[in-house]
Amino acid sequence: MLKVLNTIDIAGAVDDAVKEYLVPQMTDLGDLIFWFLAGLLTIIALIVAGVFGFRYYKSRQEMNWTAPAILLGGAILLATAPLWIWTAINWR
Repeated sequence: MLKVLNTIDIAGAVDDAVKEYLVPQMTDLGDLIFWFLAGLLTIIALIVAGVFGFRYYKSRQEMNWTAPAILLGGAILLATAPLWIWTAINWR
């Protein structure tokens, strides 16, 4: 009976199950969340740019592009994140 207990590899079975079933679902969910956040940041960047543009049109002062540029840069970073994030955290 002692010989049977030595051949059972529970940790290996759990590790294989996590790699086979859990990791693909987490990466798919993560990809979906990244695309949602990128779309949300893009919409916010467009709204902020529109508000700044309207303020510039009304007051004819210098336009500050810092906030829309940061939001758009974040949206681009999030849109490309599914391509590189999973290799960065060693899941693929």
